[in-house]
Amino acid sequence: MTGAPIPSQVPRMFLSAAPVQAAVQFPRGVRHWLGRATLRHWALVPWPWGEHGYRLIEAATEAALAEEVRQLMKDTPGLDGRATRARGGAVAAASLVQPGRA
Repeated sequence: MTGAPIPSQVPRMFLSAAPVQAAVQFPRGVRHWLGRATLRHWALVPWPWGEHGYRLIEAATEAALAEEVRQLMKDTPGLDGRATRARGGAVAAASLVQPGRA
């Protein structure tokens, strides 16, 4: 027989897994990732008023990023589900301007 025999008196220990955390949920249409070089969490939020249709957001943790995205979308007419989304940057941006203010 080669190798060392397994001692019969070895205490048996059960491995405990780290507590499982629920996956962080992002609103529909939001792309998110962890930057390999920055080790920061990033998200592209649909943003009809932007030149490319998205807004880039970053945060230190995935949970913080999800909260920032939810806050941004909740406070933005057209992305919060309460107002209709306008097509085209100029039309959507015009809906944000209050009368008497430029």
